[in-house]
Formats: sequence, structure tokens, C-alpha cells
Amino acid sequence: RKSVVEDCHFYNCSSAIEFTGDTDYWHESGPVGDVLIRNNVFENCGYCGWNSTITADRKKAGRIIGNLLDNAHKKLEEIRQGRLQIDVYAENGFIVIAIGNTGTIPDGVREQIFKERSAPLRTGPETGGQGLTIVKLFTVMHNGIVEFESLPQSNWTVFRVKLPRE
Repeated sequence: RKSVVEDCHFYNCSSAIEFTGDTDYWHESGPVGDVLIRNNVFENCGYCGWNSTITADRKKAGRIIGNLLDNAHKKLEEIRQGRLQIDVYAENGFIVIAIGNTGTIPDGVREQIFKERSAPLRTGPETGGQGLTIVKLFTVMHNGIVEFESLPQSNWTVFRVKLPRE
């Protein structure tokens, strides 16, 4: 099977292109069969061109990231396929931690997603509880912003936590 990466603009402080699932080994150690990469722009790839610090309570920051990763993992387990992507970058005075995964959030749930509640948003073996309420609370406690996009047309959801740079 041939892979083609063509006419793209990559701006990423780590690897711009990653091939996974084509071997039974760690993705950087196995061969890639047939790839064509041409006419692309690679801007700031392979290094982080910013040096910045945030000040955050270690436990609260851990809960923010842990809750988002846990939710993404549960969704991928539910659909039994897909991808998890984590990006960290600087943007407009913030350090942004973006955690995205295959799958979407239903319309009826989106409006309530950060609201405090006593009952889960979903029923069944994997119910939605207080995790995102905690993410919002802890982010706001650090003068940050939390937002999300759930895009049915691309079957993708991403949560972004923006914490102020020092």
C-alpha cells in the first residue's frame, strides 16, 4: 500500500509526519514500505522554537491532563479503533495542551459538558461523571481557558487547555 504526503504545510514543534500501524514494532524502528513525500513545507519541525514556563499546582495540572487522557482513552476503547493525539504549543500568551481523539460528542451532551452535575451524562458501563467539571475548575483556578471542538464531519474531538505563560 502506498502512502502519499503532498502539498501540505506542517508547523509542529516535534515530528511533522509519523507512520504507525505499519509494523508490529515501535513506529520508529520498523520499515515503512512505500511512501512519497513531496511539495511540502516544514516550518519549525523537530524542535520547540519557544522557551516558556507555566506555574501550576502539580496535582491539579496532573488531574487536568489525566482526566482528558482518560476520557480520550475510554472513547477509543468504546469504538475499538482510532487515534489519540497530544500537542503542546505556545499561542497568544498561553501554553496550550491539546488532546484529541477519534470520535465525537453528541449534540445534546456538548452544551452540558462542563456543567456541574450529580448524575452522569451517559448511562452504561462507561458513564460520564465529574472529570470535565474538574478540568474546567482547575483550569480556571490557574487563570486558564478550556475549550473543545467535536467535529462530526471528520470524526474528531479535541480539548484544549490554555494556561498562562510566565
